[in-house]
Amino acid sequence: MNANEEKMLFRLADSIEPEAAADRFGDVEPSREEARLDAQTLSRIRSRTFAKLGLAANPALSPGSDTAAVPDTPAAAEALLSAEAVQRRSPLRRRLLAAAVAGLCLIAGALALYASPDVRAQVRKMLQFIPGYGTVQSSEDHEILYILPAPVTHLDGTDRIDIRGFSIGSTHSSAALTGTAAPVKTMELINADGNRYEFKASMIASAGDWTGGFYYTGPIKVTEEMSVSFDGTPSDMKIRLTPPEKVDRVEDLGVTDVRSGITLTAVATAQQNGQMRVTLVPQLPPASRIESFGLGSYENIAAPTLTGPSGEPIPYIRDENFPNPNELMFAPNERELSGYKLHIPELALVRRAEQPVKMTMPLPQSGVLELNRQWNLLGFPVKVKRVERLAYDSYVPGSMRIEFDLEHDDTEMESLLHFFPDFSVKGQSGGASSRLNEVTRAMEDMTLEAEPDQQELTIYVTEIRTVVRGPWEFELKTAAK
Repeated sequence: MNANEEKMLFRLADSIEPEAAADRFGDVEPSREEARLDAQTLSRIRSRTFAKLGLAANPALSPGSDTAAVPDTPAAAEALLSAEAVQRRSPLRRRLLAAAVAGLCLIAGALALYASPDVRAQVRKMLQFIPGYGTVQSSEDHEILYILPAPVTHLDGTDRIDIRGFSIGSTHSSAALTGTAAPVKTMELINADGNRYEFKASMIASAGDWTGGFYYTGPIKVTEEMSVSFDGTPSDMKIRLTPPEKVDRVEDLGVTDVRSGITLTAVATAQQNGQMRVTLVPQLPPASRIESFGLGSYENIAAPTLTGPSGEPIPYIRDENFPNPNELMFAPNERELSGYKLHIPELALVRRAEQPVKMTMPLPQSGVLELNRQWNLLGFPVKVKRVERLAYDSYVPGSMRIEFDLEHDDTEMESLLHFFPDFSVKGQSGGASSRLNEVTRAMEDMTLEAEPDQQELTIYVTEIRTVVRGPWEFELKTAAK
C-alpha cells in the first residue's frame, strides 16, 4: 500500500461515526453469497483490478450508441484524495482499520490467484455476435445463450410475419418481428415439453409493414425445435435456436481493416433466401459513435461500393423493415461465392465532449458585427467570422445568423462537419438551423433565436459531427447457407 492509499484508507475510517459503527459492527458476518455492488462500484473495482493485470476493463461494442468503444486500458489507479493522517485513533477505528487491511489482503490474494493463466482463461469474457440485431454482445454484460441464426417467415394467406432476430438469455430474452396486416400484440414460444413463454410487445411501429420488439423476463427452457403462436392463435412456424458464435476478439468474427484510428470488422452471414447479409462492427475511441456508414440514400457522405470476383459492381440493399445502419445485403452468384470486395470510403462520426464547451459572443443591435473569434471544439478549430441580426417584428421571434469557418480540409484524416447548441445544459428550450456547403458538406452558418435587446449570446456544445476518411476495404468471407 502506498502513502496515498494509506491516507485514503485512514480518511475513510475516520469518516465513520463511532456510534453508528458500534451499532452494526458486532452484527457483521461474512456473506455466503456473492456481494451485490452497485454498477459504479463494480466498474471502479473492475477497472483497477484489470489495470493491475494489464487487461482491458469493458469492451462495449454495440454500434450506434455511446458505448460503442474499443476496449481501453484503464489507468493503473484512480486519483486518490489526499488527507492528513490522524495521529490518534479510537480502538473502534483501529479495529475498522484492521478489518480494512484484512480486506486489502484478501484482494491482494485474489489478484495473485487471478494472475494465474488458467484462472484468467476461465473468467475471460467472451464476445457474441447476435444476428438480426447487428450487434456484438459482451458476455460480461449479459450472456446470450441462444440466438436465431437466420430470419424465419410465417405465411397466412397474403399475410406474412417474419421473426428477424431472437436472443435467449438467462433472465431476459427478446425478439424482433415484422409483418403485414394487423400488428400482433403477444407472441408465445412453446418448447417440445409444452412449456409456454409469452413475449409482450415493447414497441410497435407501422408504416406500411409493421415492425415490433418483444421481450420476456425469466428463464426459458430451449429444446431442439420450438413453435410460435401469435396473439393466442397457433401457427405452423417452427424455429431452431442455436448457441451464438463466441470469440475472444471482434476481429475473429470476420474481415477487419483499420483506418484513421477506427477498426471495422465485416461479418458476412448467409441468409435462407440465398442472400448474404454483411454487418459492420466498429471499435471506436471513447465517447464516440458512428452516425452513418453511408448506406442510406439520404446520407451526406460517400456511399460504400461492392464489387464481384471480376471487379464488376454488385448492387446491394438494406433490410426494408429492419434497416440497421451498419448492415447491407446482396445476392452472390451461386457459382462464385468468394472474391466479393466491400469498399467503405468514409464514416460520419459523433464525438461527445467530457464537459460542455461554452461559446459566448456579442450581438449587434442591428446589421452585421465582424467578429473573427476562434474556439476549439474537441480539437477542431471553429472560427465565428461574423454575427448578423435578422429582421424582427412583433409576430415572429428575432433571430441571429452566425457565420462560421470550420477550416474544412478534404486531405485530413478527419474533418468537422457541423454541431448544434445543447439547450438542455442550462435547462432551456430552443431551436437552431444550419446551412451546409454543398461541396464540403461542412456547416457555413447557423440561425438561432434572440431577443431584440439581447446583447450577448451563449451556446453550449456537447457533441460534434465529423467525417472520418478511410477507405476501409474488405474481401468478404462468404459461404453457402
